[in-house]
Amino acid sequence: KLVLLNNQLSLKMNKLINWNEIEINHCEFTHIDFFINEEKVESQINGNKLYFSYNGEVLGKNLKLIIDGVEEIVSVEEMPKLADFDEHYAYLEDDLGPAYSKDCTTFKLWAPLATRVTLRILDKEFNLIRGDKGVFEIKINSDLDGALYDYVITLDGKEVVTIDPYAKSSNANGEKSAVINLNKISQTKYNDESFKNYTDAIIYEGHVRDLTIDPNTNIKNKGKFLGLIEEGRTNKDGLPVGFDYIKSLGITHLQLLPIYDYATVDEEHPDKSYNWGYDPIQYFVPEGSFASNINDPASRIKDLLALVSHFHKHKILLYSFNALFNLSPSAGAS
Repeated sequence: KLVLLNNQLSLKMNKLINWNEIEINHCEFTHIDFFINEEKVESQINGNKLYFSYNGEVLGKNLKLIIDGVEEIVSVEEMPKLADFDEHYAYLEDDLGPAYSKDCTTFKLWAPLATRVTLRILDKEFNLIRGDKGVFEIKINSDLDGALYDYVITLDGKEVVTIDPYAKSSNANGEKSAVINLNKISQTKYNDESFKNYTDAIIYEGHVRDLTIDPNTNIKNKGKFLGLIEEGRTNKDGLPVGFDYIKSLGITHLQLLPIYDYATVDEEHPDKSYNWGYDPIQYFVPEGSFASNINDPASRIKDLLALVSHFHKHKILLYSFNALFNLSPSAGAS
């Protein structure tokens, strides 16, 4: 289990909490010092092992070695692979992201490897407080409905700007995350009718854009969530399209290809590019190119809820949203 510093040096550890030994490989040295948050830790060298005494949490602190007078920042990127990482840092609550109320909004971000997290909102900056499990948190006493924000995360001595991975909406193309007052969005009435047997389900798969984009139909909201709930729409031959066509199939379930925010379609110019959506960038934000008003962060949520509610009203369930968690660089990183 290696924690890489550079091409010549690596560290080997077996746990995160209460270390007492680091194995140093691929490096020749005569003197080495270990520092945690600029405080020198008492240590001694025996062969290729550095023994030291430190009780407490290591992640969230600045770690460095000074090797024969040369400073090396210790990278923590590989530490989630250590055997006790989940034991100490797995966070199972569902309260990450912004929690809005008219008087205040609480921001929570799980970033156990980070040494600092800064919230940038309304031209101001706020440093979040690190808590248990590596969750950073801050409460801003203001009505932030619709406010755009991002984070600056410090990791391995470097700053990275990122949107909130737990946000529910954003502006166009995910440049900034958005705080949303979900209470002002009409609540969807779900049809929770269950099936006695799985074999009773008749499932049809489709794509929001593909089902509504044909220029030879009179669907008004082409390529949009709302286009998929328009009734009475036909093609040039008078045959049903969109919602009416899907309903005529006699299905019980509609599985939609990815409806969450993906990277390669320009939301401000969706006709200039095409993708089914298997390149996600915001896992909990509906795709903006499907929204009726891309300049309103609440629109993509309202429109999707309207779609779900309409289908459930007609006894067609949308339980399954086809999604993919993509860890490749093409998913988008800033």
